[in-house]
Amino acid sequence: MSEKSKLWVRCHHQFKERFNADEYDKWIKPLRADFEGDVLLISSTNGWAGRKVQDSFGDIIRTVVQDLVADESIKIEFSNKRSRPVGAPLRSDRRASRPLKSSRADLNNQFTFEQFVTGNTKRVEKAIAYDVANSFNDDLMVLVIYGDSGMGKTHLLHAIGHHIYEKFPDKAIELTHSTSLVNEVTSILKPTGPQNRNINAAMRSLQEKYSQHDVILLDDLHRLVGKQKFQEEFLHLLNIWQKQRTKLAFTSLGPLADLERLDPALRSRLLGGISIHAVEPDEDTKVQILLQHAAREEVNLPQNVAQYLAQQLEGDIRILKGTLLSIVKAEKYSGRRQRTISEESVDRALRNLNRAKKPVTAERVLDLVSERFNVSVNDIKGAARVHSKLIPRQMGMLLTHEFTSLPHTEIATAFGRKDHSTVKNALSAIERKMKSDARLRRDYDWLKHELKK
Repeated sequence: MSEKSKLWVRCHHQFKERFNADEYDKWIKPLRADFEGDVLLISSTNGWAGRKVQDSFGDIIRTVVQDLVADESIKIEFSNKRSRPVGAPLRSDRRASRPLKSSRADLNNQFTFEQFVTGNTKRVEKAIAYDVANSFNDDLMVLVIYGDSGMGKTHLLHAIGHHIYEKFPDKAIELTHSTSLVNEVTSILKPTGPQNRNINAAMRSLQEKYSQHDVILLDDLHRLVGKQKFQEEFLHLLNIWQKQRTKLAFTSLGPLADLERLDPALRSRLLGGISIHAVEPDEDTKVQILLQHAAREEVNLPQNVAQYLAQQLEGDIRILKGTLLSIVKAEKYSGRRQRTISEESVDRALRNLNRAKKPVTAERVLDLVSERFNVSVNDIKGAARVHSKLIPRQMGMLLTHEFTSLPHTEIATAFGRKDHSTVKNALSAIERKMKSDARLRRDYDWLKHELKK
């Protein structure tokens, strides 16, 4: 990487501190820097974005660059459209306008293959992800990593990026989140989007931006469910990526079958590649994870105490790490300052966690069911008896009955019903339907898992 390219990478480190996450992801991260002599040309994906960047963020960008640049003679200019470098030959090859190679700063340094604990249960996940990262042959170009929260999906996604960064230094990598991508598309489609309302041109610019990478790493694919217009645009992107042999790796929350809710054409493309089910670690693996993080925190965690803590917690890796960190901080600031964690300190932390556990209420059930079935709370509580609203209503009543002590009369009221008998009928109806509908049973299992958190 040239010195000038390194300068732009250092600028991005400063941009992340100067702008909030939404501003950086939407406006700053897509910027491209082209150098020609003593001119640094900063360009955007399209004219509308270029004007926005220059008007709203131009002063800060200039300040950051001028603070970091060693040569005071360099001039900073903005372009209102993505352009080729000044004086560069015109070529149709997309590599002619490709972005600077992605910065490793976009990847979490702790999420590497070396630091992914496999144990007895997660060895296959790591092996498949490593194979995908290690080759650009046709059989390993699309990967979906799916499973419950806290099972290491994002770790594997970043590990793929780290490995490609090391082994294929010429490859441009884009790490993004589905929410950021949805926001970019939404900003174009909504009424306050491009000033000239040339939506097709803006979409082409967005497609051009995302087509200039060799690797796309996308977190939380499941958030595309229910966003039909966005799925249509995402399918266009997917066609471009696959035509250009872009390596794609996605994570998705929940069972792989949940992607049945996606547009059939989009789902077919996504599931035509390799899938990894990120499973819950067994007890031995949880112990290894705890010992690894204790070593990172420079505290002594005896094997028997690690095993005791692993037995008390579910297999959510984030919860394992968070609980251990809570114990370490509690010992540090309590005045005890012990560098060895005991079973007593584990018990104290677990008591605090249990007291802080989020209670299950009818309102919480309604919100969660609304999210799962992509139906508004008002529709669930409304009078309509169409299948798309009736099923979420019945499911919500069942979960409220199971997770709260509310009588049927209060459950009925919470769900907009007047007669407690509607709750009784709903419980028997939804239980009967789940016996013959595997997809509905998966919805039920996912909702129960979320409510237990």
